[in-house]
Amino acid sequence: MKTFYTLLLSLILTSGLLAQNSGLIKYAVTTKIEFAGIEGIDLGDMMPTSMDTNKDLYFDDMVTVYKDAADNVTEDIEMESDDGSFQMVIGQSSSEEILYTDIKNKTIINQTTFMSKEFLIEEKLEKLKWKLTTEKIKYLGYVCQKATAVQIVDPMHGTEEEPTERSIVAWFTSEIPAPIGPRSFNQLPGAVLMVSIDDGKTEIKATEVSLEAPGEEVLQKPTKGQKVTSEEYEKIIAEKMKEMAEMHGGRGSSIIIRG
Repeated sequence: MKTFYTLLLSLILTSGLLAQNSGLIKYAVTTKIEFAGIEGIDLGDMMPTSMDTNKDLYFDDMVTVYKDAADNVTEDIEMESDDGSFQMVIGQSSSEEILYTDIKNKTIINQTTFMSKEFLIEEKLEKLKWKLTTEKIKYLGYVCQKATAVQIVDPMHGTEEEPTERSIVAWFTSEIPAPIGPRSFNQLPGAVLMVSIDDGKTEIKATEVSLEAPGEEVLQKPTKGQKVTSEEYEKIIAEKMKEMAEMHGGRGSSIIIRG
């Protein structure tokens, strides 16, 4: 009889752990805006210091879908100098963007839109070299452990800049035993609830965790858009931005920052 109760308890605990391997994590993303300014143009206090967005991460054992939350506010901020020689638009794309990650097969699919055209970018999942620390905190009721990594960022197509490094600090919880997280910050022994990039230039913080399994339709691979590689996509962006600059000629310029 003792063996029966032990087995029953084991099954209950195992079932509970499995139930925690799917759900929805809501994140708030804050990105600081650093703008050196343009000679002869005083923007004063018009420049915002940061941009805020909300994201949803749907997940099961080995698949995640990271997308814009339905309650996102996407109003653009438009500024123009008195003589009309300079224009700036700081905005966030209102089009749907989906980041589908297959952790088991190490692939990632990004469905995105640029200038009203949809693209589908599929590539290998980046493997960050995480270093686990012994630091722990409690966040949203979960015990979280600190991990750090250095991410190499390639320059945009058509530029002569060198690759740069950015520091990543992530806090993950093994109480949600799924190797998932926002964007490419995953493959840790637990769900990532907080990320800080370059000492807080970008911060991603979970605001709500639900361990109710999402519907299968939410975790489907995105299929809309022209299939391109990340290099081809960057080339398209570079060419379009060059066209936009040439259109303005000597009358001014526009700068668009997308969140």
